[in-house]
Amino acid sequence: MGNVANSPPRSLREARKELTREALLGAAQAAFESDGFVKVTVDDIVQRAGAGRGTFYLYFESKAGALLGVIERIGLREHYRALLIRLATMEDPSLTDLEAWIGDYIDLYLSHRSIHRALQEARAVEPQVTDDVVASLVEQLSLWPLMGFAPDGDAEVMQIKALTSFVMIEGVFYLWLVQGVPLDRSKVIRVLAEQFYTAIHPT
Repeated sequence: MGNVANSPPRSLREARKELTREALLGAAQAAFESDGFVKVTVDDIVQRAGAGRGTFYLYFESKAGALLGVIERIGLREHYRALLIRLATMEDPSLTDLEAWIGDYIDLYLSHRSIHRALQEARAVEPQVTDDVVASLVEQLSLWPLMGFAPDGDAEVMQIKALTSFVMIEGVFYLWLVQGVPLDRSKVIRVLAEQFYTAIHPT
């Protein structure tokens, strides 16, 4: 109670700013999910939000900034970090464990499939988004040696294996779940789990 009583009350202006930013983010998310990144314009976003271009640029420096705001809004990085940490808590994961984990990875990807499409498009044309994705990936790779996989191995080699696995999984998911390459889910899970198992169980 003491913390609540001592915290400064939000002004009406701050509350309105928060609502406006949330409206813009909601509109941006709907636009990106509907039309991807490249086709969407700032005008599309502000029209959905019932705002003006000037208002948009008070909150975001660019369309790319709005996409990064959407990614933060839906907690995408946090979801993937939690998935990775869950893998880290497995002690000597079996092939069955990895198949279950890959299945959950697929479900998470599917739940944000449209945003993944927009993100993939943005990475091709927006350095700001590319830099953000790379920074996030580097942070995830830094967790790899902490998982206990090949504890006596070379940390850089382990990170290369992690990066290879990430690129492989993300590439397969994008071509399959976004671009529509016809693949059988159970076979995808088995093949990826087998390759991942080999990566984390060196001979």
